[in-house]
Amino acid sequence: MRSPRASFLSLLLIALSALSLLLIALAVESASAEAPLWSWQRSQLFPGLSETSALAFDPKTDRLAVGDEGGVWLAGGASGATKVLRRGPVRDLAFSLGAGLYAATDRGLFHIEATGDVTKQSLGTGTGAVRRILVNPEFILAATDSGAFLSREGRRWARLDAGLPGGAVDAFAVRPQPDGVLLWLIVEGRVQRARLRSGPGRLALEDVVRVSLPGGRGRRDAVDLSTSIPGTEVAVLTRRGILLYSEGSWKSSHPTFPPGATPVRLGYTAGRVWIATDRGLLEAASPSGPWHRAAPPVGNTAIAVLAGGEPLVYAAGARGLFSGHSRSQPHPTEPVAALPLRRTPWAQEPSVRQVQVAAIRYLDLRPERIRALQRGVRRRGWLPRFELRGSYGGRDSWQHDYDEAFTYDAPRLFRDRGDERNRDFDVSTALIWDLGDLAYHPESLDVSKEAREIIELRDDVLDEVTQLYFERRRMLLQLASEPSVPAAEAERLRLRADELGSGLDAWTGGWWSRAASAPTSHSPRDTPEEIHP
Repeated sequence: MRSPRASFLSLLLIALSALSLLLIALAVESASAEAPLWSWQRSQLFPGLSETSALAFDPKTDRLAVGDEGGVWLAGGASGATKVLRRGPVRDLAFSLGAGLYAATDRGLFHIEATGDVTKQSLGTGTGAVRRILVNPEFILAATDSGAFLSREGRRWARLDAGLPGGAVDAFAVRPQPDGVLLWLIVEGRVQRARLRSGPGRLALEDVVRVSLPGGRGRRDAVDLSTSIPGTEVAVLTRRGILLYSEGSWKSSHPTFPPGATPVRLGYTAGRVWIATDRGLLEAASPSGPWHRAAPPVGNTAIAVLAGGEPLVYAAGARGLFSGHSRSQPHPTEPVAALPLRRTPWAQEPSVRQVQVAAIRYLDLRPERIRALQRGVRRRGWLPRFELRGSYGGRDSWQHDYDEAFTYDAPRLFRDRGDERNRDFDVSTALIWDLGDLAYHPESLDVSKEAREIIELRDDVLDEVTQLYFERRRMLLQLASEPSVPAAEAERLRLRADELGSGLDAWTGGWWSRAASAPTSHSPRDTPEEIHP
């Protein structure tokens, strides 16, 4: 028979074991609830992009636009990625209600038609860089370094200055109201609220108010805002966290940002709230949290903006473009499908490497040019400086003698004169060595400057040739992947491909046309070589 003490200890051990199992189950459930719900991978739509700064997605046509330092790329359907704008850096992108695309850049605002024609929008003088663009069924808004601009049709623009403070507009968002549109803006880090009312042929800006954020008067740390998050009228992203405004009151949410991170963008898509920072992407089911880092690689790399929706969300950042999908669903395929190699119309054409080498050789921008200059400078220290010296001299002299004599009792005066002239010529040579030039020749600075200019010119040539090469391939791919394309469109694609091929021919001095028409090897002598020293 057990003692009461032994029975008590057994019951205590059983209770502690059950409590431990319960705590472990709660921890596992909490960890699974806080685990990232989306997985990410590098997108294959734009394989050549290394740093992206702007995104726009059109759900009606499944088109995706990406902006970087050099311009705008557009992808959709089976047409592949096409560069539609060569102006940058790009700050923001937005599809128009038609088939066009707006691009906000440091050089102004551009509209890209469906035909590929590019038009620069005239906002006014001294507007500076365009930071954001917003397309609404009734109007279009553009945020610049000097204020906000509005247009109803996308051609004539007017500055919104009725009560708004001057300065750079960092972000804006709109929310429909029964009597107009409620407009929220961030001007120089401060939140402003106004109302846009429709009038006869115009939109009037009224009731401009500077919003006092909780946490101290005069706060100027607002970064971004959103009016699309359910349950809130507006959500303001600040450097400290998120401020949620609903039913006349503010509530705060304090996500745990990565160490040293700076938030840059707030968004809501695919049922999730996202915060993009320069140290990674955060996600949550609601703006009040709980917040956690997104899955790698976007969870630990700089992200600038997000776009898309179910089933694919795209994130753009310092390491390129990434596509994300829900872990509960199989990963969907991206909208661009590659053709098998045997169907590609360029299977017998030169590679991009061969085209680059041909262009560099034709323009005499090979590394041997720089190496020859460097070798010449190094040898220059061993060569003496030759000097030829000459001098000329002359001398004239005169001599006079006087004498006196008496002859027949009469004095006589005698005078003797002598002239003398001399001419001297002197020629000499000298060989002079400056031994200090053997260690470092002064002309090395000039060679270094020339080398940098050659490298910059070569990089520009390679970039231009590469863009022409792959854009031509996209035209051919689009032509080959759409057998039912109309005749007029097919002819336009062929003309565009011929135009790009002519550009390659000009950069390579006719090599491209000869190599592209050759049935076998395209470059018997143009073997791959190192393009960069």
